[in-house]
Amino acid sequence: MFYPSSRNLANELIVSPAPDAEIGGYRDFVFLDTPSDFNIAELEGRHVYVNGEICGYKMLAGLDTRRESLLEIFSALRREAASLNGGTAEELALACGALGFDSREFIFALNVFEELGLVAFSEGHLTVYRGIKADLNDSVIYRKILALREE
Repeated sequence: MFYPSSRNLANELIVSPAPDAEIGGYRDFVFLDTPSDFNIAELEGRHVYVNGEICGYKMLAGLDTRRESLLEIFSALRREAASLNGGTAEELALACGALGFDSREFIFALNVFEELGLVAFSEGHLTVYRGIKADLNDSVIYRKILALREE
């Protein structure tokens, strides 16, 4: 669900608390979530930014995963497909005001739809494919969010 603007992870690092994680080549670290208990000696002297107020886990676990809700978003995308511009789910949500839906729900749904092959981004435009049958459980993103809700 995280895409840097360049779509390139060369300068990004997702850190896990594994003691053998090699992070020596990085200067800046940003925690989008409140770390539960994080103590890595290699972070000393580096730029570390921690969001102490928002727990991203709870935000993701709170996403609406009901089929009916996702279908509403997909129907809105089909209706407005000709006027939707953006190279990513995030850009599209910003450009169209998420079509009146919660932006997090909208971005989640778009990423699931893209993974299932129901939509595609090409040259700054969204293409919505009609008539494709897909099972939400075939989406890794969808299953991960469901798993977060169960924890």
